Amino acid sequence: MPSDSGTGGSRPPARDLALTAVLAAVLWWPVGFLPHLLDGLRLPLSNAWPGVAPGAEPRVMLPLGEYAVVTLGVSALVGSVLAVVVPVAVARARRGPEVARLTHVTVAYTAVVVTAAVSLVQSRSAVGPLRASSSSAGLVLGAATGALVAATVAGLGLGLLAVGPRPAVRVVAAAVPVALVPAWVGAVLVSALDLGEGGSMTPGSVGAFLLRDVTPWTGAVALALLLSSVRPWRPAGLVAWVLALLTAWVVPSLLTAATYAASYGRNLDVGSSAGLRELVEASLQVLGQSLRPDLHPLVPVVGGVVLAVPLVVVREVRRRRAGAEPAPGDPGGSDPGVGP
Repeated sequence: MPSDSGTGGSRPPARDLALTAVLAAVLWWPVGFLPHLLDGLRLPLSNAWPGVAPGAEPRVMLPLGEYAVVTLGVSALVGSVLAVVVPVAVARARRGPEVARLTHVTVAYTAVVVTAAVSLVQSRSAVGPLRASSSSAGLVLGAATGALVAATVAGLGLGLLAVGPRPAVRVVAAAVPVALVPAWVGAVLVSALDLGEGGSMTPGSVGAFLLRDVTPWTGAVALALLLSSVRPWRPAGLVAWVLALLTAWVVPSLLTAATYAASYGRNLDVGSSAGLRELVEASLQVLGQSLRPDLHPLVPVVGGVVLAVPLVVVREVRRRRAGAEPAPGDPGGSDPGVGP
């Protein structure tokens, strides 16, 4: 049997590759798009299809629309990373360290691309009859399609890095989806508890408490687990910490700017150079403002560092008690594994 140059292992049996394909497809959709699934697969309301009344929306696999473009991108990126990392982790657990990693990654890539294509075709077909009711429908669908493709490609690339051999690189790659955890969890809560526009959220409700006080800590816990996978007193580990923290700080601000652009852009003629320039300049201003510490959510980053420190200490104590030392090719000092 041919050898996989990525790991030195033999080609996995067909049943293992089939499991990888199924896991990858399910993790991209419906797991990645769980917020949309919990929302009933309804087409989001949009100015691009004004004839669609609330309660009469067609069912679509993807949340197409200017108000849902950020959720679309977050879901696609998170789902793509999971679709690569989880099947490879399962394969390694089933077959040990000699798993043909690149073969499983290739199968996962194929499954995600096919699932994304089917989802996009179904969604655009359902929206197709509505395009005649608005001249902006084509622009909205084009923007949503572009966001979906970009987020999926980025997620697949980050997933590949997150299952690579170097712990420090794994940490930096995983920092992007980890930074999106609060946004994804928040979208799940909004859909599951009907907290969106016209929903049941009030300032003192349980939903408001979960979104305001609990959701940020999901990001802190995820970041802490990620940071604790490398030793920050080693050069590679320290670089990984710095880059992961920078990512955790910048990504939420990028989401804020993207949300503003999606909302503000509907009032501009973004098809013209002047309108597009105005949108870009306004979005960059929002990005700069949201990066300021006094306007930035601190819990996911500061809480992540506070939680990571004792985790690093505990892991180091256990490692020394076990007499384990990092391998020569493991400059970050991480335990072996698929990802952080």
